[in-house]
Amino acid sequence: MKKITKISLALLGLGLTSQANASLTEQVYIPAAGVFPNASVGSDPNTHFPIGSLIYTGNPNDTDLFNDALGFNGYLYVRPGSIYAAGDYTNQHASVAITEQVMKVSLKQTSEMIRQQVATRFDTGAVGGNTMSLLPTKGSNAGSMGDKFDVWTAFNFDHIDDASNNVKWDGNMFTVGLGGDYKINKMFLVGLGLTYNYLNGSTKFNRGSVRENGFGVVPYAAAKFTKWFMMDAFFSYNWMKKDYSRQDTNRGATSGKPNSGRWYAGIYANLMHKIHKTNLLARLGYQHAEDKQDAFNETSTGPFADAFRNPALSRTLRYRSQTYKLNRLDSRLQAGYEVNNMFEPYLFAIYTYDFTKNNTGLTPARFVGNAAAIIGSFPSPESTHGKHTWGGGLGLAFKPTHNWRAGLEYTYSQNKKLQTHAATARLGYRF
Repeated sequence: MKKITKISLALLGLGLTSQANASLTEQVYIPAAGVFPNASVGSDPNTHFPIGSLIYTGNPNDTDLFNDALGFNGYLYVRPGSIYAAGDYTNQHASVAITEQVMKVSLKQTSEMIRQQVATRFDTGAVGGNTMSLLPTKGSNAGSMGDKFDVWTAFNFDHIDDASNNVKWDGNMFTVGLGGDYKINKMFLVGLGLTYNYLNGSTKFNRGSVRENGFGVVPYAAAKFTKWFMMDAFFSYNWMKKDYSRQDTNRGATSGKPNSGRWYAGIYANLMHKIHKTNLLARLGYQHAEDKQDAFNETSTGPFADAFRNPALSRTLRYRSQTYKLNRLDSRLQAGYEVNNMFEPYLFAIYTYDFTKNNTGLTPARFVGNAAAIIGSFPSPESTHGKHTWGGGLGLAFKPTHNWRAGLEYTYSQNKKLQTHAATARLGYRF
């Protein structure tokens, strides 16, 4: 037990560090919690200890990092990701893991708002958007100059459920859009949209929560070159406020409130064809997104009464700025059937390929006590997310008059254990 006491005294003064791969210069504390000679794990699966602890298991083979020569037979070192580890994942770790997934959903919402509106303006049928192909399709662009101005509003709801092993969390996202556009001639139009976005989620992997909200502006443009080919593009800039909270074993309730500037851009090519009352669409586009998160402080309100907790650990940790990037190839195949002059139900399939991912992980520093070995690393939460996202859904386009139109749509998408359910409602008026 003398050897245990010596090591425990050494551990009391240590603060293990972790790094987010998105910013290798960023360092945050994971406190070394000391030795728990009387904290037998036994068979209770609900017993958890701070990362950095040495816990007594009663198994003489449980030496892990500390070999027999150190006299730690029966003690197990609690590594990040261990079944005995408490949820001490930093808010910077949470922001990297979650921001990428939120960006993907928000980017999809923005591109779909523009897709539906542009298709409506060029009367390409529900295949291109939630509207009917009621106007005559004459000439190379099948457009009409009788309705130069158009206003629209849209509401999106998304439920995100990530059951990945390293980053379990779920949340609900709400997006409201309002915009208008002007048709320059039969081929070209330009428009501007305003958006508000709100996210409320529960981060199970660190026993915390995440909230985001922000306003955005979305200029867009489109050109219809023939009755079967059209292109559209958009740019969106969003001012975001984030609020992360978690329960730290050593620091108690911990929170951080970073701000970020988030922008999206996308360009799409659309092929359209009509066979009797069936409207067909093939859509392919490239998307880019960036989130530039400002530096922020993480503050703690928890006590530091436990003798094994790191006395040098500050109540406030400073995180440096982070930038997250996405590059994606997005596609959609859709078929709709015109029941009559007012209704058109449709089905669609979607597929997205990610060229880049933002990896992060907890990589503890070398142990500086009596052993010099690497004590292990926590795998990237994105390691369980693939580059392929697929899904599909159905919708209904409704156009009661020449000027008014509306639409409803449901979408399901999946990337391994990450699932998203989305519902969209929109309303528009042309004059």
